[in-house]
Amino acid sequence: MLVTSHGFHGASIGSRHGIAMTAIAGDGTRMERDYDFTSALHAADLENAQAIGRSAGERAVRRLNPRKVTTRRVPVVFDARIAGSLVGHLASAANGSAIARRTSFLREKLGERIFAPGIDIIDDPLRPRGLRSRPFDAEGIAGRSLKLVEDGVLKTWLLDSATARELGMQTTGHAQRGVSSTPSPGASNLHLAAGTKSPTN
Repeated sequence: MLVTSHGFHGASIGSRHGIAMTAIAGDGTRMERDYDFTSALHAADLENAQAIGRSAGERAVRRLNPRKVTTRRVPVVFDARIAGSLVGHLASAANGSAIARRTSFLREKLGERIFAPGIDIIDDPLRPRGLRSRPFDAEGIAGRSLKLVEDGVLKTWLLDSATARELGMQTTGHAQRGVSSTPSPGASNLHLAAGTKSPTN
């Protein structure tokens, strides 16, 4: 529940369920470990526990007996977990607090191309059953879908009211806070929009 001195009052509730598995493969000094997990607001949306266990085991086995390759120039396909972390690094650099402190490599890049054409990165706090969905932010600003990157161009930063004022801009409705902390900007359901190719082709 949130009540502000500006007259806003609102409340929302949520839940979270998860299944995680860590597997170890090999023996002696040649053992490898990997994991897999599933997380959702509704238990019915969780992936099958058996599939998660099998995936964790297969990932651990694939790590066995690694080999070195020669230096070469090749196409790279990132695992979905790694791809997600790359988008997370972008969110940190586009955070209004980092921009205001002048510690972000994106502070002079607003309106410039930072990705290849066709790349859209979107933050959507209203995504149905999204893990971080919310009707309003920590300052009572209504949630809305926001394109952080559109067609490869950085269109905005993630701002709360304080960082927006400091930068001479308007809040994007991305204030977050804990029970006893002051608001600060942060992403909700940030994702890279799907392209036309799958990892298999």
